[in-house]
Amino acid sequence: MIVQAGQRMLQRVMFEKQFAGKRSGPPPALLFLTRAFPRLRMIPARFVGFGPRPEHAPGYARRTV
Repeated sequence: MIVQAGQRMLQRVMFEKQFAGKRSGPPPALLFLTRAFPRLRMIPARFVGFGPRPEHAPGYARRTV
């Protein structure tokens, strides 16, 4: 649910304006940050892939070392 809320916000903030022709390209500050710090590009992918909360596996499915 949290990931979907983030996706809806991204759609509303960035993509709707681009589709309406009001802005071309990403926001300048975001572009600067991702060029200055390339590792920041991994954050959205990890957020969508793993989610903001840990997995809730039952006890029998957890690995014990």
